[in-house]
Formats: sequence, C-alpha cells, structure tokens
Amino acid sequence: MSVTSAKTLAGIGSLLLCVPFVNIIGVILLLMGMNTLSKHYKDSRICDTGLIAASLLYIIGSILSTIGLMALSFHQSMVGLFLGFLLLIPIAIINFIFTLIAAVFFKNALHALAEQTGENIFRTAGTLMLISAILTIVLIGSFLMIITYIITAIAFFTLKNKPPKQSTYNYTQQQTTTENTFTKFCPHCGTPLPSDASYCLNCGKQT
Repeated sequence: MSVTSAKTLAGIGSLLLCVPFVNIIGVILLLMGMNTLSKHYKDSRICDTGLIAASLLYIIGSILSTIGLMALSFHQSMVGLFLGFLLLIPIAIINFIFTLIAAVFFKNALHALAEQTGENIFRTAGTLMLISAILTIVLIGSFLMIITYIITAIAFFTLKNKPPKQSTYNYTQQQTTTENTFTKFCPHCGTPLPSDASYCLNCGKQT
C-alpha cells in the first residue's frame, strides 16, 4: 500500500469513527493506514501491538454498548426497562475503561506521527482524543470526541508526502551514510543520494 493510499484510508477511518454502528470499520481502516505509515517512517510507535490490542478493546466495548442498547429497546414494561438500565451500567463502565485505554495508545501513536511528519495537528488530535475519552463519562466528552475524529481525518488528508526520518526504534534496517553509498544524484537539486533512495534527503522531492 502506498503512503497516499494509507493517508486516505486512515482519514476515511477517522471519519467513520463518528458514525455509530460503523465505527468498528473505521477503527480497522485507521489501523491499516497507520500500519503502512509506521513502516514508511520506520517508527513502530505509530502502530505497535499495544495500539492493536487497545483497538480490539475499543471494538469490544462498542459491540457491548450496541448489544445493551438493543436489549433495552426490546423491553416495553417498566420492569424490563429497569432491568435494561441495570444491564447498561456495567456495560457503560466497561466501555469507558476500554475507550480510555484505546485513547492512551492512540494519543501516543499520533504524537509519534507528529514527530515524524512535523505536522503538529496530529499532536493536537492525540491530546484531544485522550481528553475526550476522559470526558465521555459526561455528555460533553462524546461531542468532543467527534470533533477530535474530524481533526484527525483532516490531519491525514492534508499530510504531505515527506521522506522518512532516520529512526532507532524496532526496525532493524540499518542505513549507512558513507561516501561509497551515494551512487546517484537528485535530478532536482543535485544532492548525492544512496542508490535505493526514493526521496531526496535535501529537497524532499521524489527521485
């Protein structure tokens, strides 16, 4: 998957998070896009196993909430409604905890993406996501979360293609900068480049 496709996929996924019942699809698309960006920037913090596990918790919480709301809608008597509300209380607590855990990991991932891309809007979105998750215990948190998803989508859609920075995280690929590795030159600015370079290290344009 190309970086352009990954940005689009992650942006669409972020928007789908705003829509009930299809937000699960949004999480999957967002993870797919961030996984590609993680490989492109060679930074495992953007999409690690913790983020995937936290996303699964978010999906489970969403499913439980849907089941609880459906069960409540089937009860017509006062007793049935009362029992339905009692069922929703533990479901709401579980969903809050799972959402909070997911928000922590997504915040860290978006902050790492901001560091790699230089786009501070990702850092803003990550911070807002955590604040929104905390505030979901009250109604304002849900509205703030929707705004956060929209900001995250804008960040992905407007992300510029930039060459990845050198990273020391969990990718073992080593890059050397000795003179004998510079076997071609940038056609735009003439900077010496490694033979396998796709972007110019000086001007950032594709070679």
